[in-house]
Amino acid sequence: MKNKIKKPIAITFLLLIIIYLFDYREAFIDGILLGLK
Repeated sequence: MKNKIKKPIAITFLLLIIIYLFDYREAFIDGILLGLK
């Protein structure tokens, strides 16, 4: 039972981290581009 409960939570957590990092990377690239101008 514990494994069935933990797996979806872990997958959701990983997806949230990936989405967060992707958004952060976009903002980071925008910041670099603004700094270069």
